[in-house]
Amino acid sequence: MTRPDGAVFAYCATAFGGASTGTCAVMNVVTDDAISGCTGDDECTLRWPGCCECDPTAQSTDVLAMRKDAVSNYTAAICGPVATPCPACAVAYPTGARAACDPTTHHCTVTR
Repeated sequence: MTRPDGAVFAYCATAFGGASTGTCAVMNVVTDDAISGCTGDDECTLRWPGCCECDPTAQSTDVLAMRKDAVSNYTAAICGPVATPCPACAVAYPTGARAACDPTTHHCTVTR
């Protein structure tokens, strides 16, 4: 069985300023300007996919890069309007992984 790509997810469009309530949309974190568009490395951060970052099934290849100011919108879209509290944990990213702004695509990317 293949794991789903954590960078692609469905969400209620109102989470990212969509016009109509109840409209579903698909987002690709890697290519969507609203969540990963950038002009410099200082705008980017790492984030594990999913509602809670302490997902025991996450693999080191799953870590995402996105704009720092879009993390709360991403979390709201993934968790839904009534978020279940996440367990307390120390979030750890893969050794050597960092978020950077790709100068060609102008999107946050994970570099190692």
